[in-house]
Amino acid sequence: MTRRFPSPPRLARWIVSLLRRYDDEFSMRDDFDEEHMRIELEKGKIRAHLWYWCHALYAVPAYIKLAFVTRKTMFKHFVKISLRNIGRNKGYSFINIMGLAVGMATSLMLIFWAMDEMSFDRFHVNAKNLFRIVQERETDRVFRTPSTPSPLAPSLVAGYPEVEMAVRLRHARLTFIHSESEDKIYDETGLFADREILQAFTFPLKKGNPNTALSGPRSIIITEKMAQACFGRRDPIGETLTATDGDLFQVTGILKNVPENSHLKFEYIIPSEYLIRKGQSFERWNYSDSLTY
Repeated sequence: MTRRFPSPPRLARWIVSLLRRYDDEFSMRDDFDEEHMRIELEKGKIRAHLWYWCHALYAVPAYIKLAFVTRKTMFKHFVKISLRNIGRNKGYSFINIMGLAVGMATSLMLIFWAMDEMSFDRFHVNAKNLFRIVQERETDRVFRTPSTPSPLAPSLVAGYPEVEMAVRLRHARLTFIHSESEDKIYDETGLFADREILQAFTFPLKKGNPNTALSGPRSIIITEKMAQACFGRRDPIGETLTATDGDLFQVTGILKNVPENSHLKFEYIIPSEYLIRKGQSFERWNYSDSLTY
């Protein structure tokens, strides 16, 4: 018949194993195992387990304190040695420290630059499904341009089931007269866009309905910055903006300011129907005048 030797509780023994510092001449776990076996043979298994658990838990804070004091002492020792070496070799130490500092600074700048570049246009809900059409032209060399013919967008929607929506954009540069003084003008860049722009892009409206804000040819959506510049503290919804050529636009929405990590920069959006009413054509295939998304 094989004799069964007493075994300590597994979890407590594992805790003690983590605290042991030597594996050759001295092992705290082995000492605990021997004492546990002696107590179990003399006083029973329950008391032996209780003793093992009490001493294992008691050893934890003592070990943590010892480890902290030891590491603190070693850190002070290393700092003193480092300062002495720097003092003895000032030129060599200066070159090393400056090289390390320049290298770290350069690495951080590259990391931040890469993070900024990769964050562009990621705030759009449909960012993964948004694509800009790029036209490739070949003459004596091949070059690419984002400008495309205006009829391309509706043709893509009609001819390709995979294309759920296509939006045309044109850059605008209108000058508006300040609502309170004709001597003040507001001259910033904007967009002429199809009505679906706010469905394709996530430029959040602070005020207004994204489904109807561009329903009229003389509608205009402006940013908070432009609203503050043109109307001050007044609510601009329903107000009229006058362009220097005499055209009137009714404010139908207020956009939050366009984020810095957007490749589209603008202060207002006017529907493309405005250009059609002004006589500009959106049917010419031989002229690239739009950005197609």
